[in-house]
Amino acid sequence: MANILIGTCGWTDRALLASGWYPPGRRDTEGRLRHYATRFPVVEADSPYYALPTAGTTARWAERTPDGFRFDVKAHALLTGHPVRPAALPADLRGRARDDALSAEVWSRYAEALEPLRRAGRRGTPV
Repeated sequence: MANILIGTCGWTDRALLASGWYPPGRRDTEGRLRHYATRFPVVEADSPYYALPTAGTTARWAERTPDGFRFDVKAHALLTGHPVRPAALPADLRGRARDDALSAEVWSRYAEALEPLRRAGRRGTPV
């Protein structure tokens, strides 16, 4: 039987921040993620839905979390058929026609960006 992991949608969610859940001194993104990972074993990373992360960003996520922690990473909006603001695409892709070639390039960059999580054993279920 599989384990059920419980977490939240992001470690910077406004409601979570407003709740006072984070202790004093955990006001930056790094501190919040480190604290979050001591309380939950998984998080949905929703920011990639809005803009592609870099491999450097996801490598830092992996470095800031313990072994066994998982990131369920939301797919970029272009990959799910949702409307996409041009600003949500890398600068070199803005202005291109929304076609299979653009989707393939965004998919390639998305997969490349998640590679540090996979190598660290922290990539969970894509959502």
